[in-house]
Amino acid sequence: MTEQVYRYKRENFGELPVKLNRLTIYLNFLDDFVEATNVLDITARQSLERIELDAKNLEIIKIEWMGNSNEVVKSGRLINYDYRVKEDKIIIPLPHRVNPGDQFRIRTVTRCIPSDHILEGIYKDATPPGAPQQYMSQCQQWGFQRIMPIYDDCRAKCTMTTTIEADARYSHLISNGNISRELNPQGKPIPKPGDTSRQIIRYENAVPIAPYLFLVCVGTWDMLVDKVT
Repeated sequence: MTEQVYRYKRENFGELPVKLNRLTIYLNFLDDFVEATNVLDITARQSLERIELDAKNLEIIKIEWMGNSNEVVKSGRLINYDYRVKEDKIIIPLPHRVNPGDQFRIRTVTRCIPSDHILEGIYKDATPPGAPQQYMSQCQQWGFQRIMPIYDDCRAKCTMTTTIEADARYSHLISNGNISRELNPQGKPIPKPGDTSRQIIRYENAVPIAPYLFLVCVGTWDMLVDKVT
């Protein structure tokens, strides 16, 4: 019998039961918590009656069925779920059996409370005097599930759109990808309509990445700018 040199080998990892296509994320940084709304666009790889997402230390506001990707649905259908806190798992029964190749969407609305000592997920960073509390994220290796429910797995590579809302006093709101010129034509945050004390910015990440590469930061920093051709 040959001794296994490495802890894991390729054959230890089979396919996930789904293909994660895209995340549409809205992160709202409030005084004591961060509220995350996320639409997961999913294609079934096998027949499914439920899905199982990773979720750690989250408050679940609601989970909704949003239909297939071709449907225009603003208000989803509420889904009952089983949050197994000790296992860091959410079991979500689907409204009906989903066949291999079917594409569907699930929307989760959750809250996380950033820590000042657990440097995983979103955490409180050192803050300049007079500035609002600064926040950073660390998702390697399994920090994303501390922000919102997800397939927290290196095989779950997908594209994502991330919209950040936060206090207008922050100088920078940062995430993966390119700034959406549709929402932010000047390449910087805009005041939230109807509330100038808040600002919003959207990032489009068109290259599929694993959840552990996700980044979000809101803070106040000095800036050194240059151009490279």
